Amino acid sequence: MHVAIRHPAGRLSAPGSGPSIRRASAEAANASDASLAARQAARVERRTVDVVDCVLDVIEEINLSELAEQAQEALVGEWLLWLDDAVAGPVPVPVRNAGTATALHDALLDWQDELFDDLLPSRAAHQEADRECFAGDGAW
Repeated sequence: MHVAIRHPAGRLSAPGSGPSIRRASAEAANASDASLAARQAARVERRTVDVVDCVLDVIEEINLSELAEQAQEALVGEWLLWLDDAVAGPVPVPVRNAGTATALHDALLDWQDELFDDLLPSRAAHQEADRECFAGDGAW
């Protein structure tokens, strides 16, 4: 059974309609917008991780090949330009200032750790275990 309620302005309205439904609808829309923005931000961060990982793979492959010395140093500038174009945000200063392939590799690993920490805040709980492991003989 539906009962009509007299609205203060003299109109009849169904129970449950009015400001509370409008407020709930607005809150739902805001939550949906916030969720979409968070997913897009996470997508950008994951893309950055993928790009950094790709450059790390290339550096490591060259390190294992016969081209290690000559090819790597010549490609550092190209890799930095590619990183600038491929990532949405700024490339960190240590990465940008890496003058050698070895320095670039180290800086990329550090940046990758920061990106992972941003994407997976739960990683912080495991850092102590990592420190304990590597403080000893490094064996698991």
